[in-house]
Amino acid sequence: MDLSIECVVEGGNPMPSLHWLLFPSNSNIENEAMSSGLLQSNESYQEKDISRSSAKIQRVLRAHHNATVACIVTHVTLVNPLNTTILLDVQYTPSFGISRIPGFGIPIKESISVSLKCDVDSNPPSTPVWQKDDSAPPVLQTDDGFLNFTSIRRNHSGWYKCTSRHLLSEYSSIGYFLNVRYDLNDLDTVRKELIEEDNSGSSESVEVTVGGEVQLECPSGPSAAIPCWAKTGNDNDLQPIGPSSNLHIDQVLYQEAGEYKCIVGSKNENLEKLRVYTLHLNVVGGPVIYTENRTIVAHEGDDTRLSAEFCSNPMVNKVFWIASDRVIRPGTAVGQITAHNITSSTSSYCQVATLTIQSVTPIHSGEYNLIVGSGKTLVEATVILSVTKSTRNREPVQTSSSHSVCSKMFDNYLIMCLVTSIFTHLKH
Repeated sequence: MDLSIECVVEGGNPMPSLHWLLFPSNSNIENEAMSSGLLQSNESYQEKDISRSSAKIQRVLRAHHNATVACIVTHVTLVNPLNTTILLDVQYTPSFGISRIPGFGIPIKESISVSLKCDVDSNPPSTPVWQKDDSAPPVLQTDDGFLNFTSIRRNHSGWYKCTSRHLLSEYSSIGYFLNVRYDLNDLDTVRKELIEEDNSGSSESVEVTVGGEVQLECPSGPSAAIPCWAKTGNDNDLQPIGPSSNLHIDQVLYQEAGEYKCIVGSKNENLEKLRVYTLHLNVVGGPVIYTENRTIVAHEGDDTRLSAEFCSNPMVNKVFWIASDRVIRPGTAVGQITAHNITSSTSSYCQVATLTIQSVTPIHSGEYNLIVGSGKTLVEATVILSVTKSTRNREPVQTSSSHSVCSKMFDNYLIMCLVTSIFTHLKH
């Protein structure tokens, strides 16, 4: 949200000078957001011996928590400036940090001691709760977020995540797959298990917060070749991704939700069938807006279309446009401006909002804001429309001979570029 602050000073002749300072907390001294987060909105003014000045933080971030905002007052009669301060108490949703002992990258072998640790950063503070495969973990967790395995076993393998309840809402970390390795002394038993697994198939469900990262791990056996990954498209066709033992996705988008398949072959001649593991990636989080173009240039008299895709899980419950300080809801029209009904997108959890303007004129130039909301969260995207004067009925302008030469040179250059492009296309 944005935050407006006002400083009021009594007395003083001539009028005192008022200045604003923002002091970060000790934990955010090097945060770049703190250096540009405070904006003074207007000059100081005085009326009836009262001086006033206001400042505004355009977008409050978690980095502003425990920061100090100070109003500094200087005057010719003061030896030392006066000041008054406020301390910012910023509420923010949980972010999760998962660590492991032994550290990530070290193989986990059966019977060793393993600890998982979940750290939750939120205000007000919230308590971490571990889950394994969306149910209670196999061992008790401590109050400080530790999950301790004294002697880890193979059945402890699975997807672990850390959850927390904060301000009447549930939040979750990305999933972490704990893979416990064990000795394979009986190769015939292993072959039998793999064949049965091949016949029955396997399916997992993974949940990740939008913007987070996730690693999908393929549970291939020791005799398996490198797995191949694919994603199921809208028409149930498989879109190949590539070969890898695991699939890592950084900064997850809503568009990346869906069904992923890990296809595993075998190096062993007795196992000729392919095994397919299905993993469902579920993306949760607040609303996000994706605009086709942030700036649109239209010619006067043309019909213009503004469009944006918005995604959220859970789905949004508020959608409206703001144009020239007028609120236009989907399915309604104001003058030449029509906000069309919301349509479904090709991506999961996503929809499309469209605004059209008939026969645009320069008066339609400006900002058009799309507002979408889910629960108590509102997000905004701005599209700037620039309308240029029409040149359709203007008389031709006489050009000088030097201009004609330049035009001819440009035409020749354009033809040469087109020929080069066609030649390159035919060559390939």
